[in-house]
Amino acid sequence: MGLHEAKAHQTYKINRILTVEDNAISIRMRQLGFIEGETVVCRAVSHLNFGPLLFILRDVSVALTRQEAALIEVEAL
Repeated sequence: MGLHEAKAHQTYKINRILTVEDNAISIRMRQLGFIEGETVVCRAVSHLNFGPLLFILRDVSVALTRQEAALIEVEAL
């Protein structure tokens, strides 16, 4: 499933980043700590279908757009 489908207060394991290695989005994802095998907690989901999502990754809060989150393939833990 894509991270854009995350439910609030659920923990996920990142399986794959669905981007080309050298594009700006994949570089940003790696810089933020979104790498394969890492766990991420969905802290909050916007009530709007197009709003951002808030995640906790390595004790840091990170907001992603739904388009960015859709590029991250995860599994629920």
